[in-house]
Amino acid sequence: MIQRIQTLFILVLSVLSFITFYLSYTQESRSLVNKTNLFLIIAIVSFINIFLFRNRKAQARICFILCFIIISIIIYYLFYIISGIKLELTYLHISSSLIQLVIAFFARKAILKDEDLIRSVDRVR
Repeated sequence: MIQRIQTLFILVLSVLSFITFYLSYTQESRSLVNKTNLFLIIAIVSFINIFLFRNRKAQARICFILCFIIISIIIYYLFYIISGIKLELTYLHISSSLIQLVIAFFARKAILKDEDLIRSVDRVR
């Protein structure tokens, strides 16, 4: 389980999301992302995703859903930057979300590569 690179990517994603949640939770913020605890949800779902290593299709779907959630967080904060409203920790959330998006993308790519490898071995020759 831990020897696979996608597991390490997902673990880093979970830790980074939890750190971002902790840093934003210590500050009183009016942001919708902090009120709904999206970073905590991402951390918990990605940590659970580590233990789905036997079901690579579900793992890839969950990574895709996490990418969608992270992109929506980035769009949410970019909307407020463009409109001129300065929220607390905006740049921390955007930079953390961009890093999380890249990590989730590479994790999904590694999961799909692993699935293709397994399928190629299962072919009848």
